[in-house]
Amino acid sequence: MQQVSPGLSVTQPAKSAQRGLIGLHAAVTRALPVDDPSALGAQINGLTQHRTSVDVAEMHSLRRLGRDLYAGPQRRRARPGLGISAAERGLGRHPDRGRVLGD
Repeated sequence: MQQVSPGLSVTQPAKSAQRGLIGLHAAVTRALPVDDPSALGAQINGLTQHRTSVDVAEMHSLRRLGRDLYAGPQRRRARPGLGISAAERGLGRHPDRGRVLGD
């Protein structure tokens, strides 16, 4: 045991724990962003640009989804109309076949 101050002693395990905590503190400090205003400004600008691009991508996805949701029923509604139009055109070229289909 080592005498630190009157009535207080530090054992070897406590010294090891203290060294470990100091090492942990140093590692965490190195991992944290620097308090440099220009570095923080650059990080903020990068995050802002990233968020803007994510917002734009989400907006495009929602528009595409809306178009797909609207276009599917529209195509199903238009399909019979296209079939009727094709039959009417065929009626002009082959009246005998068209009349059988119409009856």
